[in-house]
Amino acid sequence: MAYALGKNPMGDCQISRLNIKKSPFGKEGAKLLAPALSLNKSLVHLDLSSCKLGVSGMYQMADALKTNASIKSINLYRNILDVDGARSIGAMLKVNKTLEFMDIGHNRVRDHGLQSICDGILANPSSKLTQLGICANFLSDDAINMMFDKLVFGQKQVLTHLYIKKNFASEYNKVSLAAKTQDKKIKIFVDDFRCVDMLNKDRLEKSIWISPMPSSETVASIKEVLLNNEVGFVVDIRLSTGSAAAGRPQQNKYATVEFSDPNSINRSLQLASKGRAYFGGSKVRIYRSGTQTAVLQPKQARRK
Repeated sequence: MAYALGKNPMGDCQISRLNIKKSPFGKEGAKLLAPALSLNKSLVHLDLSSCKLGVSGMYQMADALKTNASIKSINLYRNILDVDGARSIGAMLKVNKTLEFMDIGHNRVRDHGLQSICDGILANPSSKLTQLGICANFLSDDAINMMFDKLVFGQKQVLTHLYIKKNFASEYNKVSLAAKTQDKKIKIFVDDFRCVDMLNKDRLEKSIWISPMPSSETVASIKEVLLNNEVGFVVDIRLSTGSAAAGRPQQNKYATVEFSDPNSINRSLQLASKGRAYFGGSKVRIYRSGTQTAVLQPKQARRK
């Protein structure tokens, strides 16, 4: 494959899309693929997700992307890149002139890795990168705010699409960023902003989360249980499904319930503390909204 992409004796490569996701070729495979990518002139879309590149493999890919002049989108999701791998991406972004979309989700790049990536984008006046995926990377509020300040709120808006779910961002910070974006009339798609209307302070103070919610439950059945237990008047109920939880075969379904009176929160918590919170015959947990985000965030554990 490397010969076909690079120095092909049969003629120039005509492949524009290459999807080799879940091919665990690792750093050794990257050593073969990288030289071909640096020479290739036809590839536009490249999917290398779940290929176990690691830090060393990312070094090889980053060097290839410094000279490649055709690839516009690349998927590097779940490749164990860590902070050092993110730094090599940052160095590549200082010179790359073609990438428009990049997904580096689930790679443990952390705050320092994101800092390097943002610096790399800003250091390149010819950068075309406008869409960035950084989901599930253990990023804090400070790191996400830094990225918005540099790439969204700066003198020149760089990003138009941003995917930041499953990081360690607080609900209140999401609300603040969404409000700031709206105040500045900035046009940008942020996946975590789609539910931000349920996170504003007034609504949080009147809302609970119920998890795990049995798959058979509906808005009507949830409302009936709460009314029968005289918890309070329900204004709104939303059912959502999160990522599958490790070691749990059941669907990760949860409900957000908004009441008309904040006192209903305490009555709901008392219902759970007395072991009477049952939905669809299953016992559930009830949280005050904004205080428990396990259904949205990954565990901060290093892969062995």
